[in-house]
Amino acid sequence: MSDKEFYYSLLPSVGRLHPGTLYKGHGADRVISELCCWIDFEIEHYVYQIPPCVLVRREVADECGGIKCTGIVFKPVTTYVSTIYKRYSKKKLPKLVWAQVSGRPGVDDFGMDRVTRLIVSRRVREVFDRHEPTGIRYVPGSSAPSDSEIAGMVLGDSG
Repeated sequence: MSDKEFYYSLLPSVGRLHPGTLYKGHGADRVISELCCWIDFEIEHYVYQIPPCVLVRREVADECGGIKCTGIVFKPVTTYVSTIYKRYSKKKLPKLVWAQVSGRPGVDDFGMDRVTRLIVSRRVREVFDRHEPTGIRYVPGSSAPSDSEIAGMVLGDSG
């Protein structure tokens, strides 16, 4: 693999934004300053998306920080377990952090394409793969596939 390889990363989703999230702007121009989220599903993986945000377990954040990844700042996140989670899971939530992505896709280790499409470098993919060998789908490239291509991946349509 080349150091210049990048991947669109299709992440599992585990919840939704909580009304306590602080932000300015709307839609694609929304800038979140403090993240709060509801967790609806059991946390089995290490990397998640609650659009437009990315959450990672503390171990992933520490490893990415250790190799000095670009385009990312790890920040605290306030999590709340939803009624759904309480009903179906008895597990305690792992320590999660907000991976606030600010980099340029195809240039920095972390970048966002079309607001919610995570693009990561080979280095980040290797970190993710050490912790998350099966929970993320990757597509080579420095930009995200079209929405219809993504829908095909999610629905299992290969063509």
